[in-house]
Amino acid sequence: MTKSDVVREFIANNPEVPRKDVHNRVYEKYPDVFGSRKKAWAVVQNAYNHPDIPIRPAPLSSSTALTETQLREMFDIRSIVISELKGIPKGEFYRDHDFARRFQGKPGFRSVLQGPEASAYYGKAQGQIFWGHPESINKMKQEGILL
Repeated sequence: MTKSDVVREFIANNPEVPRKDVHNRVYEKYPDVFGSRKKAWAVVQNAYNHPDIPIRPAPLSSSTALTETQLREMFDIRSIVISELKGIPKGEFYRDHDFARRFQGKPGFRSVLQGPEASAYYGKAQGQIFWGHPESINKMKQEGILL
């Protein structure tokens, strides 16, 4: 990659950097490539003075990409709630208010908990709601402890 390529890539990927500051930022990021701020300034000026040579952003890298699952885990409340439910170990039960605390500030979590996908993780005793592993919930329901 030439010095000119380095500058053009920097300009394309950092459009918010004012033109007068580009040479300083390029030099700070790549001091070994340019050797001095003056040399960086010359290459930057050349890049701006030759608009016939396109300034292109660096190609996207798959290392910065998110998978569909990762994106869902960040923003899809249904996916977030269901994965939390699936993560409950056998033999452990959580009171509704303790379990719901995990989703505070995330709208829509309550409708997911009341939906059909969450019903296997749900049990009730003396008016209190409990969340647990489906096998543990079923066991407690069979014993008449949970409804």
